[in-house]
Amino acid sequence: MRRRTVFGAAAAAASSGLLSSCGSGGDDGHPTLDFLSLAWQAESVAANKALVAEWNRSRPAVRVRYVQGSWTNVHDQLLTSFA
Repeated sequence: MRRRTVFGAAAAAASSGLLSSCGSGGDDGHPTLDFLSLAWQAESVAANKALVAEWNRSRPAVRVRYVQGSWTNVHDQLLTSFA
């Protein structure tokens, strides 16, 4: 199980930069960033969601929104998010 946790954390770290600059201001004036996850294994998805939840709990001034991406259209997702 520890190996899966380490793998999940590594996958989250590797994908965290995909949309780190994308987002918008929230209704409360704090920025909201989109975290596009391309993880597809249940353990990795759960690890990514847990990382986002922990971030949001510990850093309320900058919110992160979890977005489940898809490998079939990741190119389009990235292009439209950067536009």
